[in-house]
Amino acid sequence: MNLGARVYFLMFLYSIFHAAPIFGQGSRIQSDHGPVSIEDSAQAGKRELWFQHGRVVPKESAAALRYRAHRQKLQLRALRSAQAHAAGVNLLPHDGATIPWKPLGPLPLASDASGFGVQDYGWVAGRATAVAIDPADGSGNTVYIGGAFGGVWKSVNAGAASPNPSSVTWTPLTNDQPTLAVGSIAIQPQLTSPVPGNSVILVGTGEANSSGDSYYGLGILRSPDAGRSWTLISQDASSTHSFAGLGFSKIAFSTLNPSLVVAAAAERRKDCSKDSRIQSSPIADCTTRTTVDNPGTMRW
Repeated sequence: MNLGARVYFLMFLYSIFHAAPIFGQGSRIQSDHGPVSIEDSAQAGKRELWFQHGRVVPKESAAALRYRAHRQKLQLRALRSAQAHAAGVNLLPHDGATIPWKPLGPLPLASDASGFGVQDYGWVAGRATAVAIDPADGSGNTVYIGGAFGGVWKSVNAGAASPNPSSVTWTPLTNDQPTLAVGSIAIQPQLTSPVPGNSVILVGTGEANSSGDSYYGLGILRSPDAGRSWTLISQDASSTHSFAGLGFSKIAFSTLNPSLVVAAAAERRKDCSKDSRIQSSPIADCTTRTTVDNPGTMRW
C-alpha cells in the first residue's frame, strides 16, 4: 500500500470513530468543565421552557395576543381596502362580488399527503367535537355541529326530512369569528312558544381533547338569533378571569331555569401538564368550572 493510500485509510478510520457520537441517539452531553449527570442531560421540561422563553410575553396570554393580532389584521385589511376603493382600485380578489367563493365541503379528504401511498388511511374527515339538536324544532331537523378547528355549521334538514344522509345540507355560521376551534355547543330551552329562529346558542371555543392538534379558544360565542350573529364572551362577570386559552369541554343549560347554564373548561398549566396540549380530565388540577347566571354573563 503506497503512502497516499495509507493516508486516506487513516483519515477514513479517524472520521468513523469521531463522527460516531454525532449519529448516536441519546448520546450523553459532553462538557469541557466536568462530567454531566444523566439527570442534567435529560431535562426535557426545562429545555422546553427555555425554548418558549423567547416566544412569550410575561404575564400575557398567548391566546389573547393572537386575538389582538387578529383584530389588528382585520383593521389593517379594512383600512387598505378603503384606501384602494378611494383610489378606484380593486385591491384584493375577494374585495367585492366579482369573484364569488364556492364551498367545497364538508367532504372527506385524502389522507395520504405524500401522493405515493406512504401513509394512506383512505378518505378521512376532521373531528366533530360537538352536536346539538335544537329543541325548539319539534321535527328534529335543526342541528348544529362543531368541528375541532372547523367552526360551527347548521342544518335545517338533518332529521327526518333527509332519509338519505347525502341530502343533508350544512351552512357555516362562524367563518368570520376570531377562532374556529370548537369544544361544545348548547342551546337554551324555550319553555313557551318555541321558535327555532329565536334560539340562543352558546359555543364553547377551544378543544379539550388533548390531541396533538387541539387548539385553545378565546371564550364562549353567544348567538341570540339561531346563529345569524355572534358575540364573544371573553371573561367572567367580575372581569378578573379571562377565558382566552381555555378549551370548553361541555356546556349545559338547566331544564328548570333556562337562564342558568354551567360550563366546564380546561387549560394547560405547568404544574399539571408536561406538554402544551389542553388537559381534559375532569379531576385534573388544571380543570376549571365556570357558571353562567344567564346566557350573557358569567361568573367563576
